[in-house]
Amino acid sequence: MTVAQPVQRVVTDDLELTGNTQAIYTVQLVARVAGYLEKVLFQDGQIVKKGQPLFLIQQNTYQDNLQQAEAAVLQYRAQLAYAKAQFTRYSNLVQEKAGSQSDVDNWHYQRDTLRPPPLGRGTACSGQAQSELHGCPGSVRWTNGP
Repeated sequence: MTVAQPVQRVVTDDLELTGNTQAIYTVQLVARVAGYLEKVLFQDGQIVKKGQPLFLIQQNTYQDNLQQAEAAVLQYRAQLAYAKAQFTRYSNLVQEKAGSQSDVDNWHYQRDTLRPPPLGRGTACSGQAQSELHGCPGSVRWTNGP
């Protein structure tokens, strides 16, 4: 049998456990527009600031929609200007007895159909084109947003 002399020294307490951790704050990210995710601009667990871009969604679809809406508004404006000019022209021709009243009535109708409706009324082309144009820049902006 072996006998050993006791040794006096400082012993540190040590405890090993298994467990899980959970974040104090969590947030669920949802894109405001649909599309293909091109790039994630943050890492899991990274601290981010308010307004910092977090992802990049494919923008070409929304940019194309914006260009189409701008073209529709320009087309509408051109049609309205043409209808106004034709109405004025045929009105002058009728006064000189060189044109028919039905042509004046036709261009009067064309002009009034293309005019923007009073706020909150009607469904004129201008209202639809302006509405589409109004929504497009926001969609493009949200493809690169928080």
